[in-house]
Amino acid sequence: MIRIPLQFLEAHSNSIKRFGSLSRTNKRKLLWKDRTHGYIDQIWNIRQYCTRKEMYNHLENHLGSSSHVTFMTITKMKKVILWAIDILNEGKKLDDSFNINNQWEIIPIPNFVK
Repeated sequence: MIRIPLQFLEAHSNSIKRFGSLSRTNKRKLLWKDRTHGYIDQIWNIRQYCTRKEMYNHLENHLGSSSHVTFMTITKMKKVILWAIDILNEGKKLDDSFNINNQWEIIPIPNFVK
């Protein structure tokens, strides 16, 4: 039987049980992890601007470091949220310039990242 250390297991907000380093962190960091995924998942999953892997590659290039949200500081998560909002808003503006109808709205910067 192969044993995988808990810190290498990934758990998302729809999981019943949280694993690894997240299980040892506080609720504040879990809240920020969920907030961050709420924005970055829109890029690849909701609006499908790219694949999940491509999105994480772009994020890693933007950050200049690992793009795994679990291991980010809250300060870095705030930067990621702002990055994602910028991409989502630019995509909306581009769609509008080509008269592409969609249900997306411009996303304001939330107070919690200011």
